[in-house]
Amino acid sequence: MGKVIGGVVAVLGLLIAVLTWLFPDPLAINDKVEQPPGNNAPNQQPPQGNLRPNIEISPKSGPPGSRVTVTGTGFPANAEVEIQFHLDSVGETRSDANGAFSITVRIPTNIPTKDFPWGIIATATPYSDREDFRVT
Repeated sequence: MGKVIGGVVAVLGLLIAVLTWLFPDPLAINDKVEQPPGNNAPNQQPPQGNLRPNIEISPKSGPPGSRVTVTGTGFPANAEVEIQFHLDSVGETRSDANGAFSITVRIPTNIPTKDFPWGIIATATPYSDREDFRVT
């Protein structure tokens, strides 16, 4: 009985590892999120007009430990913005009065080199945008 349970646990662990490899960023939202009225954080204003959060990254690929500049526009004014690589927080900044920001972050050194895009996500709750970064 113990060998059967051990085998089931091993298979579940392998399944989780494969799913994590195939879907590295399952919680990232590619669609832009609209903020409901009256749900602003203190000193945070929703994006002006029809602007939607948008980020650009440079470079778009590199080895673990690379420095990447994340530039955002269309975010709420004066909002705290968290930058994540996959599921790891790699930086925080604040958008300006126009909802723009720029920050340089470092890609974690413990990330395996794989031929699929890792997500770099900028979030000023509940707004976010994502760009792909390839670890080479």
